[in-house]
Amino acid sequence: MLNINKNLTTYVITTILSRSGVQIQQIAIVLYLLHIGGTASTLSLYFIASFIPSIIMGPLGGVIADRIPPKRVLQVTYIARAILLLFVPLIPSVWGFYLFSFCFSIIDVFMRPSLGTLLPKIAEERNLTAIISYVSTSRSIIDTAVPIIGASIVYFIGYDFVFYATALLYFFSFVGVSALRVKHQPDPVIKKRESISSDIKDGFKYIFSADKTKTILIVASFMMFLSSGIKVLLPIHVLNYMGFPEFSFGLVVGTIGLGLTAGGLLIPKIKKNFTISQILCFAILLDGISIVAFALSSKVLGVFLIIMFIFGLASSSYAIMIDNYIQLKTEKNYLGRVYATYFTTINIVSSIGVILAGYMTEITNTRIVFLFCGIGILGIAIYFGKKQILKEKAIDYKVVS
Repeated sequence: MLNINKNLTTYVITTILSRSGVQIQQIAIVLYLLHIGGTASTLSLYFIASFIPSIIMGPLGGVIADRIPPKRVLQVTYIARAILLLFVPLIPSVWGFYLFSFCFSIIDVFMRPSLGTLLPKIAEERNLTAIISYVSTSRSIIDTAVPIIGASIVYFIGYDFVFYATALLYFFSFVGVSALRVKHQPDPVIKKRESISSDIKDGFKYIFSADKTKTILIVASFMMFLSSGIKVLLPIHVLNYMGFPEFSFGLVVGTIGLGLTAGGLLIPKIKKNFTISQILCFAILLDGISIVAFALSSKVLGVFLIIMFIFGLASSSYAIMIDNYIQLKTEKNYLGRVYATYFTTINIVSSIGVILAGYMTEITNTRIVFLFCGIGILGIAIYFGKKQILKEKAIDYKVVS
């Protein structure tokens, strides 16, 4: 079995606490915005506000991740998250939630690249793929259980309690990351520090000069363009179009999480037998089929949940292989900048996708939008399958007893 030491256990627990906070927070805010009369445009603006900081400041977050020890960055960002959540019950209007989304995303700009650079400093490279899968599975379990619990708490207890509890989870995440033992060793290749602008340019040059990495970015960008609207429209589709009760939204999100968990368990077992292209192509194909299916599904909750499970399975398989490729194929001293460039690019296209999805929903309905997105993703799967650019298999890992 893989040797899970105390340090790695602390990392996993910290990740679980932080992920739980994000899931509870997202469920509570989406339900609250709909509760006060929010529409597709309201949710679109909320999520667009979260994309703006990444678009503007994303590359800077990557430079910070490469220059400053990730533990230090995560300590500051977890505390900042906790403080920000304490003010949510005091927000007087929808515009305040847009501002909250913007500020929370600024914190995320610096947190996400640092999370990407932290794991290789804790785990041995030969075990990296396994640990990514195990961490993904842990997160997926949270994505299954927490939305159901969070939606129930909101429904029966109220919003203020949920926001204060989420702030506490972020504080515990700060405690956890503070306990980690991380060796920060400057890369010996770097002889001197260039300017921040030079580092940002280097990050973009690196990712666009590598054909396979560029292909991953292009595919991910088209995927996010077509799927970003799902995040915004799913609660509207479930509660308004399908007519399911409010607490069922947590059940739907939880079922997606269950599919994510299944994907996290499946990928390590099958990746030896397939190339990266084959796994990605199958995941994208399954993703498109599931989106078309829930656009056309009947208003039966059980059937809808089965489709959501398949959607989660496909999404997890896709995400794990993307993360695996970036972690193992990127030079370590460029890792933070590559992650930042990746997040910045997909957030730009996500913003466009969210705007168009919200607009199309206002003039049509969620069912038509989902059908359009699903067919588009099927087209990506066919194109990527024909290209077969990433013919190598995912790098294997050795199991340490």
